[in-house]
Amino acid sequence: MAAPPTIGLFAADTLAVAKTAAMHEAIARRRMELYMGRSSDLGAQTLCLYTYAARRRSDAVSGLCRTPRKQTRSARHSRRFHHVLEWAQASTSASSGMPWIDLRSDTVTQPTPAMRQAMATAEVGDDVYQDDPTVIQLERLAADMLGKEDALFVPTGVFGNQLAVFTHCRRGDEVIAGDDSHLVWHENGAAAVISGVQLRTIASRQGLLEPSEIASRIRVGEDIHIPRTGLICLENAHGNGRVIPLATMEATAAIAREHGVPIHLDGARVFNAATYLGCDVKAITQHVDTVMCCLSKGLAAPVGSILAGPAAFIKRARYNRKLLGGGWRQAGVIAAPGILALTEMTQRLDVDHDNATYLAQQLAEVPGIEVDMEDVHINMVWFALPDGVDMPRLMQAFEAAGIRANGAYGGKMRLVTHWQIDREAIDRTVSVIRSAVAG
Repeated sequence: MAAPPTIGLFAADTLAVAKTAAMHEAIARRRMELYMGRSSDLGAQTLCLYTYAARRRSDAVSGLCRTPRKQTRSARHSRRFHHVLEWAQASTSASSGMPWIDLRSDTVTQPTPAMRQAMATAEVGDDVYQDDPTVIQLERLAADMLGKEDALFVPTGVFGNQLAVFTHCRRGDEVIAGDDSHLVWHENGAAAVISGVQLRTIASRQGLLEPSEIASRIRVGEDIHIPRTGLICLENAHGNGRVIPLATMEATAAIAREHGVPIHLDGARVFNAATYLGCDVKAITQHVDTVMCCLSKGLAAPVGSILAGPAAFIKRARYNRKLLGGGWRQAGVIAAPGILALTEMTQRLDVDHDNATYLAQQLAEVPGIEVDMEDVHINMVWFALPDGVDMPRLMQAFEAAGIRANGAYGGKMRLVTHWQIDREAIDRTVSVIRSAVAG
C-alpha cells in the first residue's frame, strides 16, 4: 500500500490535524510494545509515522498560523488530509473500525515505524551503476550474516530462486527438488520458461528429502541420452512450516560435493529455521552453495529478497538480474528497511513462534479440530476442520469479525503469525472458529 501524502502545516490544516490527535496518542504509547511483539492493543497496528509527526506539529500549527491562507492552498491541504484518512481506513476492517487481523501469510506484514523512518532518510544512488550506498550496505550485511562471499538484492523470493537456477544451470540441465517444494508448486513453471531446465522431483517426507533419494537421482556418467544434473534445490524452513534438521542438510551436502553438484537453498524463512533450531543461520547455510532469503515475510520489509553465494556466482547473477529486468535504480529507499529486517526483526522471530504455538494449543482445544503440534516449528499453524463445517459461512464470519484468512487448502487451513499478530488477535480468531465449528 502506498505511503500517505504529507499533511500541510498551514492554518487551514489545524482542524484536520486536531481530529487525529487521539489516535496518535494511543499509537505513540503502544508502537514500541507492538514492535517487540508484546502489545495487546490491536489499535496500535494502525501506526502511521506521517500522521504521528503531524500530531507533534499541531501545537506549532495552531500557534503560528492564525491567518488563513489562500483558498486554493487550503483546499489542497484539505485533500491531502482526506487522502491520509483513506490510506489509514484501507487497512482497517469496515465492520469493526479496528485494524484487520491478517493471518493469511507473513507476506502481509507492514513495515515497522523504524523502517518507515529509514526509508524516508535513506541515502541513495544508482544500483545499476553499483553506487547506491544503502544497497551496498544491505548486501554486505546479508553476505556476512549468511556466511557467503557476496550477496545481491533482488525484488522477490521467486526472482531470487529463479535467478539462482538460471545462473547455476545450462539449458537442458536437470534440477532435483522436492515434489512439494515452492520451486515446483508456486513458481509458475518459471524454471522451464526462464532457464530451460527440467525438474526431477522427489517425494518428500513432510518437506524432508532423504539424502539417499537425492543420491539415487543424480545423473552419473557421460551417457549422451541423459541430461546433466545441474542443481539440487532444498527448502528450509519448508512451506509446510517444518524445519529440516542440520544433520540432513550436512548429509545432503556431502553427497552433492561427491558428485560436484551445487546446492541452492530456498531459505525464504531461513531465519525462522535458525530460530527454531537455536543456532546461527550460518549453521544452516554452510551446507549450501547459494541461498535466497526473503526480507518481506516475517522480517517485515515492504519488498525484497537476498541471493547470496560465492563472489564469482553473484557477479554472474548480477548480470543475469539485469537481463531479467531486475536492475534497481535509487533502491536505497527499499534497501534501508531490509537492513532493519536483518538487524532487528531476526531477533524477535521467537515471539511469532511462541504465538503460533499458543494459537495451535487454543485450536487443539476446539472439539473436532485436528492440529499436529509436532508440525508447529515456526510461525505457521496447519489444522483440519471437522466434517460439515460450512466453509463459506466461516469465511463470512471472519470478515464480519475483521479477520483475514485463506480458505482450506488440501483439506487444511493455514494461519500464520507475525509481528502484527498478538494474543488478543489469536483469541478473537479462535473464538470465531469455535463458533463456526459449533454451528
